Amino acid sequence: MEAVKHQEKARPAQGRTVYLEALRILAILFILFQHQPAYNLFLESKGAVWWLYAALAVFTRMNVPMFFMISGILLLGRQEDLKTLLKKRVLRHVLVILIFSAVYYVLYRVRGGSQGTGAGRSLWEFICLAAANKVEGSKELWFLYAYLGFLLMLPFLRKIAESSGKKELIYLTVFRFLLYSLCPVLNFILQLKGLPLLELSEDFMLPLVMLDAFFFPLYGFLLEKAFKPGALSGKQKWLLLAVLLFAVIDPVIFTYLQGQRFGEYTQYFIQKYDYLLAGALFLLVRHLFTGTALSRKRGVQKTVLFLGPLTFGIYLFDHLLKEVLWGPYYLKVEPLVPTLLMSAGWILISFVLCGAFTFLLKKIPGIRRLI
Repeated sequence: MEAVKHQEKARPAQGRTVYLEALRILAILFILFQHQPAYNLFLESKGAVWWLYAALAVFTRMNVPMFFMISGILLLGRQEDLKTLLKKRVLRHVLVILIFSAVYYVLYRVRGGSQGTGAGRSLWEFICLAAANKVEGSKELWFLYAYLGFLLMLPFLRKIAESSGKKELIYLTVFRFLLYSLCPVLNFILQLKGLPLLELSEDFMLPLVMLDAFFFPLYGFLLEKAFKPGALSGKQKWLLLAVLLFAVIDPVIFTYLQGQRFGEYTQYFIQKYDYLLAGALFLLVRHLFTGTALSRKRGVQKTVLFLGPLTFGIYLFDHLLKEVLWGPYYLKVEPLVPTLLMSAGWILISFVLCGAFTFLLKKIPGIRRLI
C-alpha cells in the first residue's frame, strides 16, 4: 500500500513521472560530458588524476542506456494500435531525422561552397545520405536511428514484455554478463598469454541482449516490473551503492592494467558493466523520488518536471550550438582552466541555451510534438 502511495506522489497530474524525468536530466548531462574533451582525458593522462578521469568515463557511459530504459518503462506496457504507433511515434521520429539531417546537409554544403548539381539530384543525394546516416556533421544523430528501430519493433517487444517477469530479467542479465562483462576479461587474459582471442561467429546473434535498442528497453521495463517503487531498506541501499562502486572500479582497474601492459589506454572495458550502472542508478533515483522526503518537496518536483521534457531538444541542438560557439569558447577558456572545468562550463552553457531554445520551440503547436 505504501508503494502505491509513493508511486502516486511520483506521478503528478500532468502524467509525467518525476523519477523518470530526473533520470532524463542525468542522462543528458552524461551525454553532453561524453561529447566533451574531458571524457577522453583518461586516454592520455598519467598519475593519480588518471583514476578520476577513467571513473568519470565509465560512470557516464550509462547515458544512452538510461534513455532506452526510460522508453521501455513508458512504452512497453502501453496498449497502442499500429496506426497510433506509426502516426504518433514513428512518423514523428522520421520527421526529426529528416529535419535535422537537412539542417546539417545545407549547413555543410554552404560552408563548403558547393555549387550543387540540380535540385532533383541534390534531393536524392540527401535522401540516400540521410537514410545511411552519412550526412556530414550529423553522426551524433545515430541514437535517433537506433531508437527508430526500437519503435518499429515495439509491437513485438510489447508481447515479450507482457509475458516476462523476474526470471526473464535474470536470463537477460546473465547473457549480458557473459557477452559484455566476461568475454572482455577472458580475451584480456588470452592476450596476456599470447593466445588467440575468442571471437563469436558473426552469424551468432542474440538481438535482445546484444543490441542496446532492444536490451535496455526490456531491461528497464522488467526492472520496474520486478521491483515496485517505494522506500528501500538500509541494506538494499548499501547493496545498490556497492554495485555502483564495483561497476565503476572494475572496468577502471582493467583499463589501467591494459594500459600498463600494452602501452596505451583504450575504451575496451569502459562499458563492461553499463547495465549494472544503469540499473542500480535507476533504482536509487526512483527511491529518492518515491521513498524519501524528496518526494514531498514540491519545488524540486516542479523543477525536475520542467527540465526533464527539454532533454531531447538539448540532445538535438547541442551539436548545432557547437557549430556556432564551440570554437570561440574553446580558444578563450581552454588556456585558462583545466580541461575538466572547461568541459563542465560548456555543459552548463549548452544545457541552459539549448534548453531555453527547446522551451521556446515547444510553445509552437506544430513543433511541440516533435521535440
